[in-house]
Amino acid sequence: MAAIKRHYMGAFDIPIKRLVEPAWKRLVRAADPQHVSNLKQRFIASSGQMTTVLIGNIPEMTTEHYDRTRVDRYRYEVIGGNHTRIALQEILRDTPEKLDVASVHMHIYCGLPDDLAKRVGMAHNNVMNYSKPETTLDQLISMRASLYNKAGFTRAGDMSSVEPPAEKKTKDAWKEGLAVMLRCDGDEETKPRKQLNNRHRRSISLAEMPCAVWNGITEFAKKWEERRILGQKKTELKPTHLGFLDDDDETAKQVSTLQGLNNGELDYKEVMQTSEANKSEKKKNKQKMKAAALQKDGDGGAEELDPEGAKNDKNDGGDDESDLGGLEPEGAKKDNDDRGDEDADVDLQTENRNLLANEDGTLDKIRTSNKRKSSEQEPPSAPVRKSQRSAAHGESQYKADDFVVVPGNVNDGDDIEAWFGRVVSVNLAQKKLRLVWYVPDNQTGIYEREKSNGQSLPATTCAFRDVATTVVFDKDMTLPVEEWVKATNACR
Repeated sequence: MAAIKRHYMGAFDIPIKRLVEPAWKRLVRAADPQHVSNLKQRFIASSGQMTTVLIGNIPEMTTEHYDRTRVDRYRYEVIGGNHTRIALQEILRDTPEKLDVASVHMHIYCGLPDDLAKRVGMAHNNVMNYSKPETTLDQLISMRASLYNKAGFTRAGDMSSVEPPAEKKTKDAWKEGLAVMLRCDGDEETKPRKQLNNRHRRSISLAEMPCAVWNGITEFAKKWEERRILGQKKTELKPTHLGFLDDDDETAKQVSTLQGLNNGELDYKEVMQTSEANKSEKKKNKQKMKAAALQKDGDGGAEELDPEGAKNDKNDGGDDESDLGGLEPEGAKKDNDDRGDEDADVDLQTENRNLLANEDGTLDKIRTSNKRKSSEQEPPSAPVRKSQRSAAHGESQYKADDFVVVPGNVNDGDDIEAWFGRVVSVNLAQKKLRLVWYVPDNQTGIYEREKSNGQSLPATTCAFRDVATTVVFDKDMTLPVEEWVKATNACR
């Protein structure tokens, strides 16, 4: 990788005493005392003779200022071989007579960016014979550390005590860095960010969990390694083994489940079976609602659910940027999970769609699978809505970025609740809107794009007549009480 080569200075023999531990934001994983002990025994038996080549980095130095004739004047962060560094330095400190060497052979880099430094360190660990295999927890900690580093945090302890950053700019930079760190360089068909999502979606979700959940995950992972989780599998922990942490569950439920498992009060096998059963039930309900929605006679119902309909839209002049492989649309911005990027990708005049694909390439239509309360069944004498009157005169009362309220059926049609959609385009000729849906966070009350499996749901079509009213959110995307009452009353 050219970016790495630009920072490479060469291979040198460096005094062991000049080696230091990497800063927490560049540390691939925490040191394992048992692995250090094993290495010490091996080095003492061989008087320190070894074939291992370490990787060193001088973070704050540029390549132009590195003096190759005075390599012993600098301090080197050991980004690859940190266990070896600890073992050798402990031997020199406690029993120096048992070590015949005072230096180690190292590949030296200057000024490696944090993400590249981790990438180099991980690559070193993967090829070294004596290296400790990287665990799932190692990777999750490293990923979470990168997130906090991007947000400007300076202490490793913040990862477990300060809630993870949620700003889009920070998370964008984080994911760009993860793509570098985890060797997701992309290819001719897949962009790096999409490749990152395909390979590490579950790990990304786990790494940005709230602190209460995160602390439970770290405890769970350690007990799993010690075989202290009741009913656990015999394999090494993988991100999929944490599948019982459903993204749709509230934090309190996730914490409760983790506590039960960590305390031995819950059986892991039973927890996973229950989780799978719940997911299966959700899938069945989704299919039922989809079938019911397909039977609806209103315009837009079947169109929103039928992939063939989406293709037809494209043939009719739309620019559907999805494809069968779930690849990121050509020309799309870095992350389509945010309102701003959605706006940039949607042509308000041609109703272009920016459909987000799941990992397996299929489109998630949870929102569109539910029935919407429609005015189709109104008798001929029913009053005409304002939206219809406006459209008849060649104008629309709706415009991009307006928030509209659509009545939606929940609990198998027993109840009606207000659904909040942001207008991304207006089709005056067909009297339709393209909407993206917003739902409130249960803890903060802040409305955010509705997601499934970590991805924003695609925009859907809504007829003018299905809109009950409009609302105005506060700048922090909370909904004033009077606006909520207005929306609720309009949906009755």
